[in-house]
Amino acid sequence: MRTKVSMPVKQAIMKLKNENKTIRDIAEAVDLPKSTVWYIVKKQERTGELSNGKSSGRPRKTTVVDDQKILSIVKKKPFSTVKEIKNTLQDTGVDVSATTINRRLQQHNYKWVTARPPDDMASQPQDQSRMSLLQEQGRREILQRMQTSSIINNKTMDLEYLLDVAQQELALARATSRHVDIPEELVCSLQELIYRLGQSMQSVAEAPASPSDIVTVTVDHPPSSE
Repeated sequence: MRTKVSMPVKQAIMKLKNENKTIRDIAEAVDLPKSTVWYIVKKQERTGELSNGKSSGRPRKTTVVDDQKILSIVKKKPFSTVKEIKNTLQDTGVDVSATTINRRLQQHNYKWVTARPPDDMASQPQDQSRMSLLQEQGRREILQRMQTSSIINNKTMDLEYLLDVAQQELALARATSRHVDIPEELVCSLQELIYRLGQSMQSVAEAPASPSDIVTVTVDHPPSSE
């Protein structure tokens, strides 16, 4: 923002100019940029006046006192919202927009922060089975999946596929545990299943190719939550 030069300083500049001082010497004496000093001298020579012309543009919506009120509100309550600050100022007779409040805070080295939305899995696009995990019956559905799914219901299937599905079930149980109460025995059962599948796959890899590559995996059903 451009700063206006006071009349006494302008008069001092012209006095030094009349003493045949250079623009550089005058700028150093009054502690102003050389371009500012040069502009003041040329304006006086051209118009014979030193007074500032009429400024264009809209005046500031807030005064220095209003700015101090905004800063005072933020210092007392650092997590105030723009709406709260606006309402507080309106109670004192000051009506300004949210943009003006943000601008005044930025001018005093304050940064506006947007609140982080709550961590809600339901707001993310998911299939119906995963969305139901957020409800109270989520724990029962996991247990029921462990008991009735053909994945571990004494079925004979490919070991690699079985291991992949078991790992997915374990990852899902761990992710869901942040929102619903997942029994510890369920996680332990999944970990045990993955371990046993890994051992079986290692045995199959070391043995000659035979029908034993397809094995039956049985896991004890975890106790019902009911």
